[in-house]
Amino acid sequence: MTRTRSDSAHAAEERPGKRMKINQCVGTVERGSERQVETSSNDIEDVVSKFDRSNSPSSARSDLAPSPSTQRVLKTIVTDFSPEESNPFSPSNRLEEKTPSIKSKSSKDPSSSSHLYIYQRQEYDEGMFVYDQPLPVNAHAQPTLRSAMTLYNNAVAFVGCGKYQEARLWFDLALTQLALEAQDSQVPMVTYIIHHNLGHCWYRLGRNDDALKSYSKALAIAQERNIDYVHVAACLNCIAVILFHNEGNTPENVLVLFKHVEKVFRTSIGYKSRQVATVLNNMGRVYYLNSKYDLAMEAYTEALKTREELLGTSSIDVAATICNKGQTHHQRGELDCAMECYKKFR
Repeated sequence: MTRTRSDSAHAAEERPGKRMKINQCVGTVERGSERQVETSSNDIEDVVSKFDRSNSPSSARSDLAPSPSTQRVLKTIVTDFSPEESNPFSPSNRLEEKTPSIKSKSSKDPSSSSHLYIYQRQEYDEGMFVYDQPLPVNAHAQPTLRSAMTLYNNAVAFVGCGKYQEARLWFDLALTQLALEAQDSQVPMVTYIIHHNLGHCWYRLGRNDDALKSYSKALAIAQERNIDYVHVAACLNCIAVILFHNEGNTPENVLVLFKHVEKVFRTSIGYKSRQVATVLNNMGRVYYLNSKYDLAMEAYTEALKTREELLGTSSIDVAATICNKGQTHHQRGELDCAMECYKKFR
């Protein structure tokens, strides 16, 4: 029987070398967390975010707040929570084994080509894992807060090693500790980050509904606590990606979210940035699957130019956009241009 790519990936998780890598990752984080690091609360946002902004902070800019059209979309699509789920400190769904429940354009046959699409779509950047750095541990913070930071750092190490179930448990433990220090000024930002990363874990596990709940919790915290609009936009991008993959969501709704994210990123981070290129690539896929090939080509062309300038030609994200651009040329009947893209993609 032929092994699929996803079969090979799951098998790789059980190799001794893989387990050693995980132990090394977690060991490194634990040793680093034991060191007493002098930080202020403002360092948290600097360390955890990939956002490299030359502009002034955007948290006070009303023009970057979600527009009425964006708010209307969110009201129709964001999952309603039970009272327990609305608590930002409540742990995510426990580690019960369930069949992944993706509401995608796929069949339930795990060997089908659509199942492979679900796995492979996550190999390049969709903007789903923004907060991938360990947090500094303040030597003067309360013990429970230091414990929460250490637990969080362990979770990030597991995410980096592809162990998403284990990472979820560590993130949940970190939330439990944060609940004991709910009045600390760092807690809202860290709680937001944890729910954001839990969304990424659920997404990688193929449980889009749970991912949407976690991202929605993160969004609610960011809006309630007036966290910088750039973080709100990062959350909206993730929600839009999930909606893109799920059934029953109109492309117009998805594009409303992506366009708002694009505006915030261009204003806050820079007109040409990795984040803008990622959103453009995401938008291009929406246009492509709805046969709007001219708009898809515009989005892919700008995304490709920016990614090549910032990431270099060997990046997997550059390769993904080249492939997307080639498929768009193909659909427009520009076969020579499509072939040129496919040759670069090889």
